[in-house]
Amino acid sequence: MVSQRQSDHNVIQCSLNVSRPQRPFTTVSFRPYSRIDIEQFAADLSSLPLIQQPADDLDDLVRQYDEGIASVLDRHAPVRTKRFLVRRPAPWLNGEARSARCSLRHAERTWRKTDLAVHEQIFEDEIIKRNFILEKAKKSYYNAELNECRSNPRALYKIISSLSGSDVVKPLPPHDDPAKLVDEFATFFHDKVARSRDDTAAAEAPEACPADAWDSLFLTDSTDDDLLSAFEPVPSEVVKNIIMSSPSTSCALDPIPTWLLKKVLAVLLEPLTRIVNLSLSSGRFLSAWKNAIISPLLKKPSLDPKILLNYRPIAFLPFSGKLIERSVAIQLNYHLATNSVLSDYQSAYRIGHSIETLLISLLNDLLLAADEGDGTALLFLDLSAAFDTVDHGILLRRLSQHCGVTGVSLDWFKSYLSGRSHRVSIDGTLSSAVALLWGVIQGSVLGAILYVVYVNPLAAIALLFGISIHQFSDDTQLRIRFV
Repeated sequence: MVSQRQSDHNVIQCSLNVSRPQRPFTTVSFRPYSRIDIEQFAADLSSLPLIQQPADDLDDLVRQYDEGIASVLDRHAPVRTKRFLVRRPAPWLNGEARSARCSLRHAERTWRKTDLAVHEQIFEDEIIKRNFILEKAKKSYYNAELNECRSNPRALYKIISSLSGSDVVKPLPPHDDPAKLVDEFATFFHDKVARSRDDTAAAEAPEACPADAWDSLFLTDSTDDDLLSAFEPVPSEVVKNIIMSSPSTSCALDPIPTWLLKKVLAVLLEPLTRIVNLSLSSGRFLSAWKNAIISPLLKKPSLDPKILLNYRPIAFLPFSGKLIERSVAIQLNYHLATNSVLSDYQSAYRIGHSIETLLISLLNDLLLAADEGDGTALLFLDLSAAFDTVDHGILLRRLSQHCGVTGVSLDWFKSYLSGRSHRVSIDGTLSSAVALLWGVIQGSVLGAILYVVYVNPLAAIALLFGISIHQFSDDTQLRIRFV
């Protein structure tokens, strides 16, 4: 047994029949944002044509925004390139813990220099003190993190995953050429969706009942005044609330990191509000916001990283585009809720609904059936590549005929869905752009809402056949009672 006094700074010689592990290095290009003087940065932004002479055309205004911010950033934080060793992060390492490590190293050097018993005892005491402080810092950090995300399952899962001992470096298939690998991923993700669509396109639709029996038109129960024919202008205060409540995550396509945008929002709020309202009033969603960056992520650590089928695409989109999406989502959700468009049996992405309310409703129905002496048969459906296979033509007809979205609003959704593409990125290497002819982006704000609209008639079809149904996005439970 090795004494705890053994320092990690001393060389221990031994012979082990093991291969030498490769040290994970990476090369990144970055901007030294920490060196930016926020006040001077904001002052330089204020002198841009974006602020002094904003364009009236949406394309020109967005160009002023992107190029102007990039020019100011080049002066305050020019791009640098650095190669460094990838280390496991230690966010819990606070000032007290760092000070304890410094004291321990100082005590060790003193003991080795003097070789006195008193300094050896001081060194041992510092080891105990260092270990106690490190353990306390870890507990304090993770307790605070877990309490903060108690009501956020996604953030909670991320913390638990980080504690599970996963590798610092993301697993990837073996490769010699990163450019070839990203193109293989891009082709694979596209072909996977194409195969799924081909499989379903060959199937004949059942003629069990006429469409008007389950796909009711919006104007059947509403009037022309209820149509969402144009979006309302979004006040700057609403835009500010959307930005400040958005996650501070950024995409490589963003001209400015979200956290820095929030610090200088007083300067950029008016041009951003103008961009949002020009997009909504013109019914246009610019091509610059339709290009997604895809990062392949292994679905489970236990899966074979050599098989591309074991990866899922994680999409990253420009913040400006997502800001406009959030502005549209607010008005679309209000329209759907006010006119009671969505099925009562859909529990996803709606205020007052959640997976908990779905489970409570399902359990209640099962218990009621059991109380009456009936049995229940459950069928659980999970669609493959559900979001990626959405047909744009059917979705637009749903929005128009079923949801009452017309005029400029419908033109905006047509623009939003058309001309999309994605590029796979691995360690800074980008694939060729691949056109997205189908589907809604899962990393987008509107993707989830549009998918719920797309599958909305499913509940009415099930009820026509006397089948009870519960839905949570693309997860569906069908249920029948029997004696």
